[in-house]
Amino acid sequence: MKKVADLKIAVVCAGNICRSPMAEAILKDEINKRGLTWEVASRGTGSWHQGDGADPRAIETLKRHRLDASYHRAQRFSDDDFSVFDWILVMDKENLEALRSRAKNPDMVSKIHLYLELAGSKGPLREVPDPYFGGTDNFEAVFQLLRRYTPDLIDRILAQE
Repeated sequence: MKKVADLKIAVVCAGNICRSPMAEAILKDEINKRGLTWEVASRGTGSWHQGDGADPRAIETLKRHRLDASYHRAQRFSDDDFSVFDWILVMDKENLEALRSRAKNPDMVSKIHLYLELAGSKGPLREVPDPYFGGTDNFEAVFQLLRRYTPDLIDRILAQE
């Protein structure tokens, strides 16, 4: 088992321009507030936006909350990432299944979790909705959802390490 200080976390959505960069920024902020030194990165299961920056609506939403994703460049999740990251947190079931189908052994599969489910979300809300085809209100709703559940997510990771 790795030391808690050395954890590496990937947050994953489809294109790596909306949800996962937002989750990365929020997770990094909360980790920093707790004095933890975990590494966090984001990835996409698809390659449509590889090399692109985060969606401008995601950047603006984060900026309104004093967080930054202007540095972000979309990357596709690679098979090597299974060995790089200790925790792989996905936004929805479609991306969960996409990564599980690529995992070559049970250890790889055991790293993959739905972000909200691992955070303890009860009831029907187990997936982070994709705001891509919506307006700024959709991005704000995703931000608030991620901000609400991220502290619990960190607590649950700490409890399992």
